[in-house]
Amino acid sequence: MFKPPLPSTALLRTPKVRAGFGVIPRCASQGRAIYSHCLAPEEVERRISSCWLPYHQALSELIFDVKTKFGYALLVDVHSMPRLEQYRECNVVFGDAHGHSCSSKIIGFLEENFHSRGYSTQRNVPYAGGYITRNYGRPLQGVHAIQIELCRSLYMNTATLEPSRMFIKVREDLTHIMGDLAFAFSEKI
Repeated sequence: MFKPPLPSTALLRTPKVRAGFGVIPRCASQGRAIYSHCLAPEEVERRISSCWLPYHQALSELIFDVKTKFGYALLVDVHSMPRLEQYRECNVVFGDAHGHSCSSKIIGFLEENFHSRGYSTQRNVPYAGGYITRNYGRPLQGVHAIQIELCRSLYMNTATLEPSRMFIKVREDLTHIMGDLAFAFSEKI
């Protein structure tokens, strides 16, 4: 992916990286290649210094500010996932790093609220939470992080990428669930 190759000390050999989904991904969904050419190491450095580092600096500062003001912080990292063939009935996956990044009260609240609106859910399978969830979630220190994966076929035509007739319902459901979450946990967790 890189020419000349990056030094081995600059690479983490995680399963996610081997699958092509690292900080600089080489694949899009379903393993499709993003690039038709190799990237120069200078391009990697430019992307990390101009995008990745400032984003995480801003996120860290925001979490610190919220925790300072309220005594705790809740980071909700929402993603769009493809339909899961092995879990066809599932359309929402909650990732809390297998109980390490978020209070079980928060996860239980979210599961109950999504179920009451007709969604089927899984916890940590197949998505247990990525870098943001694992890096920032520290419930014992008052910072909770949860990843929510929504099946994109809930709200869009996946062939045309146009919003489906369910788009407004999903948007309204998410608005209500997040509002209910904020209200329910307005006191320190």
